[in-house]
Amino acid sequence: MVVNELRGEKVDIIPFSEDKRDFIAKAMSPAKVTEVRLSEDGTQADVIVPDFQLSLAIGKMGVNATLAARLTGVRIDIKSETEAAAEGPGAPRRAVVAAAESAYAEGEWKTNQESGAMEWHAVDGSIVSQEQWAEQTSELATGMSTRLANQPVQELKG
Repeated sequence: MVVNELRGEKVDIIPFSEDKRDFIAKAMSPAKVTEVRLSEDGTQADVIVPDFQLSLAIGKMGVNATLAARLTGVRIDIKSETEAAAEGPGAPRRAVVAAAESAYAEGEWKTNQESGAMEWHAVDGSIVSQEQWAEQTSELATGMSTRLANQPVQELKG
């Protein structure tokens, strides 16, 4: 019924939890989270997943990780069990996804009555087609990957 109302769009329902670690682990679904290491101030989390589930946790172009970070309001760094073990407990951390501060725009998706195409209607009055949105998201993800690959690892203060 809900899927019909959303025109076939699939939705993941994430149960809320007061326990931030548990909420972050649930938000990373369908990946199975081994451990969540939360910073003292609760703004950054290292999410440890089995090696074979690393790409699932990150998602295509970082979409799963970005959505989890936006949902929880926490900067998320996803690591495989092997990477986490090699770094040790006191190793410097790097933020892979900083979606809490990402360019998040408020608005809603609407169907264009004339063309039937989906459009993003932002609060500021701007309208972006679904194709433009996909292009911008792809460019953003590519740019972010390049910046992260070239950025030196630095310790986060927590």
